Amino acid sequence: MKKLYSEKEIKESCIKVKRLLPDSDAMDNNFSLQYFNAEISKDFTRKDLKRIAVNKSKFIKSKFNGAAATGSKFTKTKFAKCDFSGANFQYCYFINVSFTNDCLIKGTNFSHSVFIDCIFETTTIIESTLFDCLFENCTFISSEIRTDTLENSTMRNCKIRNIDLSHINLEYMKFEKMQMENVTLPPYQIPYIIGATSYLNTTQDNVEIHTDNQNISKKEYCSMYNDLAAFFYSHKEYFPLANIYIALNKDDLAYECIILGIQEACDLCDFRMVKHFCKLACSNENFSHPQLKSLYDIVTDLSHNNDWDLNVLHSYLLNIGEIRELLLNNLSHAQKVELLIKTNINKDDLDAVNILYKQINNILRDNCSDKHIDSIELRHNSPYEFYITCVDSLPNIMLFISSIYTIFAAGNKFMDFYKKIEETRRVHQQNKLFKYELEEKKLDIKIKEKQIEQMDKQPSTQKKSGIYMVNEIEHSIKCSNLEVAQSIAPEYLHYKYSNNIQEQ
Repeated sequence: MKKLYSEKEIKESCIKVKRLLPDSDAMDNNFSLQYFNAEISKDFTRKDLKRIAVNKSKFIKSKFNGAAATGSKFTKTKFAKCDFSGANFQYCYFINVSFTNDCLIKGTNFSHSVFIDCIFETTTIIESTLFDCLFENCTFISSEIRTDTLENSTMRNCKIRNIDLSHINLEYMKFEKMQMENVTLPPYQIPYIIGATSYLNTTQDNVEIHTDNQNISKKEYCSMYNDLAAFFYSHKEYFPLANIYIALNKDDLAYECIILGIQEACDLCDFRMVKHFCKLACSNENFSHPQLKSLYDIVTDLSHNNDWDLNVLHSYLLNIGEIRELLLNNLSHAQKVELLIKTNINKDDLDAVNILYKQINNILRDNCSDKHIDSIELRHNSPYEFYITCVDSLPNIMLFISSIYTIFAAGNKFMDFYKKIEETRRVHQQNKLFKYELEEKKLDIKIKEKQIEQMDKQPSTQKKSGIYMVNEIEHSIKCSNLEVAQSIAPEYLHYKYSNNIQEQ
């Protein structure tokens, strides 16, 4: 971009703006938008900290009262004795961050934020909103946590020790692979937490359940599941009822309750509640893909109403995309690959489109399990593009990806990448990272090499096979959790191949 202003113009304009639009909260000449390897003790009260980047730094006795830090990223950072009262930290990323030594988080908004490998120790978190947050590999120790809202948030591979959680809103949260020691939970909210009833029914952790008289053991609480089911049935509360039935391995009853809950929520045009039921359904790996597809059909059938006003229509459109993704591309127990194939096929060459479409279908059929989900979207650009999604176990996903590149990438230059990705697939299969059975499928690399050599020597055959049509391939893998993502090399999570050789 060419230079639009001279140094003199910039200086004069900045002086004029600050003189005519004074706002000390938004404009602080001493504040840096980035901190790296720094130690800070500062008052940021009501300051504009939006979209800042902080790395390997330490904040000691800093005040963030009423600060606006939306969209900021904190990496390998420590907060000690800091005050976050009334601050806005929505849509932030906290990676390997610690909150310790009596940090105060009061009336703070962390909604839609991500916390990975974080520690909350001897920290007070009260009257705060943590809606739709992700906590992964986080640890909570000896902290005061009460009167907070964590609705729609997920805790995955988290550890909680010496904390009373009986006085916060945990409804519609999701627990995955939790570890708790000396933790107290609220009795009536447990059935509203996805995964909580099953966790308590199987864990050996030291967890108690709060009552006004005295706390009871998790064993005693779990023994009341049938009574709790009758209680929620009497109130027509289908979400906790379904959650209890899942813990009791009564999948048919759980599925029926989810249908009733979706029907009731659709009648009330409460599509946010519909989404919660869909998340609960997807959390149960015993529900088949056809069952989840049937739930989606129920939602769309019941949601067709010409009498909706704009507010209801807005709510529907706001939630239906996520509902569709949940039920049709369920990632709770599998991985998803998105793959884009760009071709040089013009809009009138439908024969070439048909050849390539059949090849992609054959690759999906030959390399994916019987339980996989796939879709092929044909984009009518000129030239054509194929957008493919596939949900399956990681070894089969890797097998599908390697087959796509091996067949459509030109020549032997992709073979090294193929060998590495195939080896990664085999390692994952041997390590049994996934609970469900994996199909025993292998590719013979030498045979693939010979096939590619033959195709290189026979250009006329390439046109018949469709290989000549592909100019670019790009894929990205969306993993169900951080543990899976960290076990895959970055170049396998996302890779782009481009054929720079022009057709003769």
